[in-house]
Amino acid sequence: MQDDDVTVLVTDKINIPENPDEWRFSDSVTFKFSVKNNTDKDIQGVQGILTIKDLFGVNISKVKCDFTGQMFLPGQLFQKLPYLPVREMTSIMSIKTERKMTSHY
Repeated sequence: MQDDDVTVLVTDKINIPENPDEWRFSDSVTFKFSVKNNTDKDIQGVQGILTIKDLFGVNISKVKCDFTGQMFLPGQLFQKLPYLPVREMTSIMSIKTERKMTSHY
């Protein structure tokens, strides 16, 4: 397994405001990911850590990303919206992300 066998990108950041009527008692953030299998083999899962930093490179949060239970066929692009409740991030206009992912054939 090599680093370029799988491409994982954060494609969107969605701020979700507090709304007690919908049982959301604090602001939260959802990230949309795309995962692409760049190999000619099936991949059984991808997991890793997304590190979220502010504009100055200071860590805000780390989020475990787990894309298991999904078979990634060769060349397949998969998108997922995991839920991430992080209050501090809703006021940040721009963030930097780093990823470290592993995948398994």
